[in-house]
Amino acid sequence: MKVESLSDEVGKTAIEGISRSPGVLLRQERSRQDLKKMEVAEQLHITKHYVTALESDSYEKLPATIFARGYLKKYAELLGLDADQIVNLYNEIESKKLGESDDVNRRKRNKLNFMWILFSAISVVLLSLVIWLYGVFSRENSAASELRVKYQTDKDVIQDTFSVVLESEEDNKTPYRSKLLTNLDSVGEIKDESSMEPSGDNRVIFPPKGSERPDASLADVRDASDRIYSTATQLNANLRIDSGGSDFLLVFFKDQSLIEIVDGSQTRIYRDIRSSGDILEVMGRAPFDILIGDATHTNLVFNGVEIDVSSNIRVDHSARLVIGN
Repeated sequence: MKVESLSDEVGKTAIEGISRSPGVLLRQERSRQDLKKMEVAEQLHITKHYVTALESDSYEKLPATIFARGYLKKYAELLGLDADQIVNLYNEIESKKLGESDDVNRRKRNKLNFMWILFSAISVVLLSLVIWLYGVFSRENSAASELRVKYQTDKDVIQDTFSVVLESEEDNKTPYRSKLLTNLDSVGEIKDESSMEPSGDNRVIFPPKGSERPDASLADVRDASDRIYSTATQLNANLRIDSGGSDFLLVFFKDQSLIEIVDGSQTRIYRDIRSSGDILEVMGRAPFDILIGDATHTNLVFNGVEIDVSSNIRVDHSARLVIGN
């Protein structure tokens, strides 16, 4: 399949601007001498694919330019052709390719320069638009500020005028108000004298029956308080983890510390920071890989046996150990 596809590719290959390429000459002469590609490859000590690449002028498939010239020269000598002519044709092809590559690079540079000029022009236009909009909004804000100042000034003038009118009206009402206050004081004196007499309806209102809470004994109150405190302490301090297993691990914290526990199945079953006084209960499968942030203030009990972690404590007071091997 590879040989057929490569042959199709060879049939479609053409070198523009050169009527007879080195590959065409070599292929025609090989066909005339009724030689197979494999026979040529064996005599030149190269692969059959290299022979196909030489005949199709697909020199990019060869290792390097110097190898292409050497293979072409040997191939021409093998077929009895003029080796210098074949090499000169190859040089013409490479020169043309180099010129086309320069043209492509030049077009790319021109395109990049055009894009840069276009981008600069658009940036200048946008910047000018932003400056113009800023000037328009600034003028509008200035006009609005002037209107607000004018409105506030007119408002102050109206308020001052209205205050003068109110003061004049208050001055006109002063004699009538003084008379009214005098009458009210007289009525107040009469009311104070009458309030000294006993009232005919003196009642004390009690709360309805059943609204008071029956008295509880001191012992009952203490028992309830103890139960509440015990429950709260247990909820806040104790934590039970059951990851499936028959091994029991107890961790007592005398100060705040990080704790990480990995069980025998290499599963991290717990990682958190515990506070002083907390108790961590773990039911799982040993061995337990344990990392303790502050091992100097942490006690471990595994299956009823206290574990000494002093030999595992590091300089930073942390410890890592495996128990239950």
